[in-house]
Amino acid sequence: MTGDTDVFTLALLGAANVCMEVELAHPEIQLSAETVRHVIDTVFEGLAPRPATAVV
Repeated sequence: MTGDTDVFTLALLGAANVCMEVELAHPEIQLSAETVRHVIDTVFEGLAPRPATAVV
């Protein structure tokens, strides 16, 4: 990954914070480990470099 590591860190911490807040403040909502892993994987997919596209 190339780019601003501070932005990457904030994105990952933000996703983790939401999962933690749901767990602590909303016991009626059950987040499975699989769901949390999917959230984190989605963040990493969004941060992954993309191939350059040609502009015509």
